[in-house]
Amino acid sequence: VGLVLGSVLALAASGGSGAWQGAGLMLIYTLGLALPFLVLALASSYVLNHFRKLHLYLGTLKKVGGFLIIVMGILVLLGNASILTTLFE
Repeated sequence: VGLVLGSVLALAASGGSGAWQGAGLMLIYTLGLALPFLVLALASSYVLNHFRKLHLYLGTLKKVGGFLIIVMGILVLLGNASILTTLFE
């Protein structure tokens, strides 16, 4: 649980307005978390339509992207996500 989610959960738990306030806070948090992914999904179709050369490498790009997502998921699951920060310093 990150700082923002922890704060939202603390506000929802301590708020006296009931479950609806907590549900509203979680909805806003979730929308804020999902918005960058939606923008990226929309932008990727725009990029692929305008850069036809990417179609030649699309299969490879998907495989590399999927591999990176799996590796990052394993690092987070094992608690070794700090390795990524040392790589990019």
